Amino acid sequence: RGDVPARHRHGQADVAIPIDEAKRRTVRGVAPGKRGAIFLVAGGRLVDAPAEIAALYACDPVPADLEHDVPLFRDPSTNKALLVSQLREFVKELMRACGRDPRYYGAHSLRIGG
Repeated sequence: RGDVPARHRHGQADVAIPIDEAKRRTVRGVAPGKRGAIFLVAGGRLVDAPAEIAALYACDPVPADLEHDVPLFRDPSTNKALLVSQLREFVKELMRACGRDPRYYGAHSLRIGG
């Protein structure tokens, strides 16, 4: 989490999440083997992503000495990064609990436009 810096602009904190992309294809404009970042700008009308990241930190605290080694989205029991398969199963369980057919939902459901 220490690699997710916030920068302040006009009283709002923007966040840049560094990403390492797949080895064989370009994703979000970042070429294979290169590093890039996803920028979350504060002040959205429906969702303020940097505020949500701050809320995540408040709800899921990490000891300061582990901050640089713990992934942003993690399994709190292991401190390891969430796997797509874990996220997929969580979404399916959630949809099942809501009375929806889980076959139609997965990790892709969380993307913009899902």
